[in-house]
Amino acid sequence: MEGKYSMKRYIWIAFCVILLMTIGLSGCQENSSNNGKSFEGIALESDIVELAHASKEFIKDDNEIIRVEVQYLFKNIARRDIQFKVFAEFYDKNNNLLNTSSQKEFIIPDGYTETSVLPANIISYDGEDCKQVDHITIKTIEI
Repeated sequence: MEGKYSMKRYIWIAFCVILLMTIGLSGCQENSSNNGKSFEGIALESDIVELAHASKEFIKDDNEIIRVEVQYLFKNIARRDIQFKVFAEFYDKNNNLLNTSSQKEFIIPDGYTETSVLPANIISYDGEDCKQVDHITIKTIEI
């Protein structure tokens, strides 16, 4: 009889340990405006899309930075077809706004995730201060 209760106790203890580990780990998920994805130096301000991909590149000519490009791919999280404009703000390390890009217009169907970087998915800044760019904020405005 005692062996039967001993086995039930071990099963109960194992169940409790697994349950506690699951509860403990569930609080470790990152929460950000990019829905848990981190893209170094790039932030997104949007309620209708999330970033599926983002990167920034410093274009050089004779070892001097002449342009900064930000590439991005969106995932529609609005649960409906959306039409919106996108623009980027380029900041220096002191969080001073250096430039605001012109707006680009997108139409993305419900649930769609972009998979290819096209010219529409690249915003460039080639002004005087482009070599000072530290971080970029991509913003969307629904129309």
